[in-house]
Amino acid sequence: MYTSNRAVRSDVRAYVHGLLKGMGLAFFVFLIQANHVTGQMFSVEEVHTPRQTTYRSIFVGLDHVNMVFRGSDSEADFPLYYISEPVYHIGFDATDIQAHLSIGRDIGGGVDGDTLNYINFSASFSNAIPLYMRSRTGLLLPTKLMTDFTRVTSAQSSLGSRDEFNKSAVLLGLGLRSYVRFSEKIRLELESIPQIGFSISALGADSGGVFSVNSGAKLWINEAFGRFGVLFRYEYGYTRYSGEERYNYNIDNHRFGLGLVF
Repeated sequence: MYTSNRAVRSDVRAYVHGLLKGMGLAFFVFLIQANHVTGQMFSVEEVHTPRQTTYRSIFVGLDHVNMVFRGSDSEADFPLYYISEPVYHIGFDATDIQAHLSIGRDIGGGVDGDTLNYINFSASFSNAIPLYMRSRTGLLLPTKLMTDFTRVTSAQSSLGSRDEFNKSAVLLGLGLRSYVRFSEKIRLELESIPQIGFSISALGADSGGVFSVNSGAKLWINEAFGRFGVLFRYEYGYTRYSGEERYNYNIDNHRFGLGLVF
């Protein structure tokens, strides 16, 4: 019970720390643009809320995965998996809907030196409440509901399903989002959303808590090539699984992507 309470307190501290970092990141950009906006506040058109634009993109890129077991290697009586390599990354990005898939084969290190297969899929829906909106800058309060599936298996040995890392999770989060519009076609977005939820293993034999922070930057350039535009994106993700000891892993993701905006 003591260990469980300590883990809960650790997750709460991590949640608050992630939220404060996200708030600072988003609010920093907001303050940078504040003087520019204030100088134009007496213009009539600046007073009105700007017309909302829908942004959609299909992107490809790389996801650098760092997966580490939190327990003691020497005391573990089950297979351990370690990954610190880039994998392929594709996805769909819109204003309020995101989905992505990361796949890697023959990577990392597993049982008896075996390489690993890695797959992660997530889909999320977010809804943002405007806090401050002007034509060139804004600050919003987004809520996010996300489903996530992660599976890591040995590429060579025939392990049982219980020895795989196979987790499905549902998470809910609240964070901050800011944007800066440099022109009618160019827009920079910054966002950070800590999330908490629950996870289950493939066969439902284990359930536990999960905490994550997703932060990132997106540069949208609309109509760069006729009706099509370009998206440059970076996202950092941190996920901490808690529950049965064999599933106590931390996973860090650094995702870089280049997308086609339509």
